[in-house]
Amino acid sequence: DRMELTLPDGSWVALGAVGWQAWNVEDEPKAREQGRYVTAVSPPGQPGLIGVGTNTMFIQRSSDQGGTWSRREIELPAAGWTLGLPRNIRLADGTIVMPLRQRSHDALRGHLLVARVSVDSDSERFRIHSVPRDLEGRVGSESAIAEVGPDQLVMLIRADSLRGGDGRMLTSWSEDGGRSWTVPLGTEINGWAPHLLTLNDGRLLCTYGHHVAPFGVRAVISSDGGQSWETDAPIQIVTVEEHGDGAFHPMTVQ
Repeated sequence: DRMELTLPDGSWVALGAVGWQAWNVEDEPKAREQGRYVTAVSPPGQPGLIGVGTNTMFIQRSSDQGGTWSRREIELPAAGWTLGLPRNIRLADGTIVMPLRQRSHDALRGHLLVARVSVDSDSERFRIHSVPRDLEGRVGSESAIAEVGPDQLVMLIRADSLRGGDGRMLTSWSEDGGRSWTVPLGTEINGWAPHLLTLNDGRLLCTYGHHVAPFGVRAVISSDGGQSWETDAPIQIVTVEEHGDGAFHPMTVQ
């Protein structure tokens, strides 16, 4: 949900989505009145608490290597929750592009957002852009972004049955650095949640959880910047016996 960076002046910056908060169980009516999503079970070992969705982004700074921090919070449009994954990228001009997702208070509908954040030594600028969605707003969840050319970005989107799809990921494109996006279309990559990495040789690697047998983590390669994927020859990275043996939200580095 967040990322960290060091600015040229040596100051530290962290930004992202606040995510879930733990509230006292007696505050559940207040959370529901505000249209927030409330988890069905309490956090492990904390029966007096409930998980409550937030719709808040934050940016915090430190000029003394973490000794003290200043913090600014930005409220996004009301929803049951707003979450992200550590799938952020930084463009050549320094702009941070961060995929987010929102769901309704009953988790049945939602949409995808993209935050473009510019940060310098004494200011920051947030711009929130939307990704087109299906007519009923049911399809789509966790997403990942990669830069495949000047101002050209590709996004892969989770679309399993819990999020209105058939298990195969969707893809969307931006030709203006993440300000606008195409209508998401289907791919043949079956799984979630995606992570995208541009390899040293220029190919694009997608790692993802595979939620049908054999369960585990898989990867596929694109040699044309995400236009097509080698789904006929997926790479099985990790195999587990039972679906519950892993959450399958992989990340890859080179």
